[in-house]
Amino acid sequence: MIEAEKRKAIYLLHQSGLSVRQIARRLGVSRNTVKEVIAQQGEPPQRAPVDPPVDPELLRTLYEQCQGRAQRVYEKLREEHGVDLPYSSLTRWLRQLGLSHPPQPRCARVPDEPGAEMQHDTSPYVVTLAGQPVKLIASLLYLRYSKRRYLRFYRSFNRFKMKCFFHQALMHWGHSAPLCIIDNTNLARLRGLGANAVMVPEMEAFARQHGLVYRCHAPKHSDRKAGEERSFWTVETNFLPGRTFQNLEDLNQQAFEWSTVRMEQRPQGKGRLIPAQAFEHEQNFLLHLPAHLPAPYQIHDRWIDQYGYVAFAANYYWAPEPLHGQLTVLEYDQHLVLCQGRQRLLEYPLAPDGARGQIFAPKDAPPPRGQPPNRKHSSTQEEAHLRALDPAVGVYLDFCLKTSGLQRHVFLRRLFLFSRRLTPELFVASVRRAHQYQISRLDVLERIAQLLLTHVVEHEYRQRCENARQQRLHRARIPEPWVLETYPFARQPKLNKKAIQALYDSSSYLTQNQNILWLGPTGVGKTGLATSFLTHAIRLGKTGRYVLFAQLITELYQSIADHTQAKVLKHYLSYDILQIDELGYVEVEPAQVGLFFTLLQQRHKKKPTLITSNLGFADWNTFLKNPSLTAALIDRLTENSHVFNLHDCVSLRPKRPADPA
Repeated sequence: MIEAEKRKAIYLLHQSGLSVRQIARRLGVSRNTVKEVIAQQGEPPQRAPVDPPVDPELLRTLYEQCQGRAQRVYEKLREEHGVDLPYSSLTRWLRQLGLSHPPQPRCARVPDEPGAEMQHDTSPYVVTLAGQPVKLIASLLYLRYSKRRYLRFYRSFNRFKMKCFFHQALMHWGHSAPLCIIDNTNLARLRGLGANAVMVPEMEAFARQHGLVYRCHAPKHSDRKAGEERSFWTVETNFLPGRTFQNLEDLNQQAFEWSTVRMEQRPQGKGRLIPAQAFEHEQNFLLHLPAHLPAPYQIHDRWIDQYGYVAFAANYYWAPEPLHGQLTVLEYDQHLVLCQGRQRLLEYPLAPDGARGQIFAPKDAPPPRGQPPNRKHSSTQEEAHLRALDPAVGVYLDFCLKTSGLQRHVFLRRLFLFSRRLTPELFVASVRRAHQYQISRLDVLERIAQLLLTHVVEHEYRQRCENARQQRLHRARIPEPWVLETYPFARQPKLNKKAIQALYDSSSYLTQNQNILWLGPTGVGKTGLATSFLTHAIRLGKTGRYVLFAQLITELYQSIADHTQAKVLKHYLSYDILQIDELGYVEVEPAQVGLFFTLLQQRHKKKPTLITSNLGFADWNTFLKNPSLTAALIDRLTENSHVFNLHDCVSLRPKRPADPA
């Protein structure tokens, strides 16, 4: 039987113009076989389904009777039914019928079509660099049809480096496939798995720019990238053995030559497919990428130090004078660009792998005024400052510095800077909480401080709200802080408790600026009801004032004498809610009636007013002594108001026993 890859090679050679004889000689097969494969267009012949040698219903019945024991089914077939079926064939038919453990289904097999897809994956390796074992990440891109590869190694692999790798590989090929199969890691995937995976918008935009779409393989079906997995096996068995590498740059240079030169001329698979020749055919089906496609980069904000250097990745890059302040550093795959505003200043190649504390400057740059500050000084002063804050901080430092893998100086400096951002009380509280839960990570410590700060702010806010409420209650001059819950409705059965309670709970009188009037004899609880509504409004954040009618009239009368009517009216108009108590107990002068009418007229439909009176509306003229103003006042008060008549209610004041004669 001819393998599928050899069939494909025969058909491709036929399409390229080779004769049947030439194909047969080159691949070592007969001419009849070549003709048969060409007639089938390189596809394997379809086999007719074979029926099982045993009745499927009999197998199902025996399998159920034997409780799923295939060995017992085999014995009963031979002993009771006379069927001599090999055990391996029996188990195969049981699997095909879905009775025994079925083989794990493979993901959908996709034919190798030119220009259809490429595959990407990463794999960890331990590579010896200059005699030292180093953990690295290998990233490999694989064109499925032509089997071209692009290989590169990284110390760490993140989303930015993934974009740089793809851009470098695709620009080297000059073409891109419309589909790229990737695994279900979080490099390009945002959420979901397999066909339901949603890509990160950043990676989706990058893929769209390069004419491709990322798609994750089905969960537990990494064989969808079988060509990619074989490529990693080839890296492990063919590239790494027998080679020595001085550094990461040398490793990547050899990996580039191996994947793009040596492997492209090496026959692949049983079909002996040569990737370079197959790519000449496949590139007609791929998307051609323009040469000016911009490379991906990261933006970093940096400051120029006093010596004219910009620190980046533990190295220092000279900035042209007389620049100072903040710069923008654009990090590309192989170089850096210094910018200020929209001006491109300098371009530097990235420092070699492992370089630390080196200074880079152009050859024609003037000599620097000094050297960058030495950042390798001891952290003793920072530790002493932290321990002096509180003994709890010293206990926490003793705990953290025992943690394995902790960078002592970096940790102490970061913790010291973090302590400068907080108040000492908040920092000590955060450290105590972190030590309580055995936490040494500074990012978690910062989140603890944020939570504690949130609690402090919320407590402070609640305290301020309560203080403001108490101040509003004090300024309201309420004689007794009544609340509706303590009013004895049971002793006033004729009072409409339901209406009063609904108005109190809904606070609609505040939102609709409605007046509330309580009319009734002395002692029935008018002042208590009005005061409870005033207190309720103040607790909701409103400003209010309680004033006796006699006091209000006196202030208005005095304002006439010293010409401060406008000031007094403005004062009482400023309150969100005003309670005027005991209306009708004193007689007023005509000038006072006019000012009182002006006050209520200006509050009408703008701010609610609470009024209590022992007189009905018909008797108000007896103390106002102005029929026209009295009618106008009553008309405005009752237009947008609630009136509660308490004339049929009983007095709530305790009766004093009569003195004996």
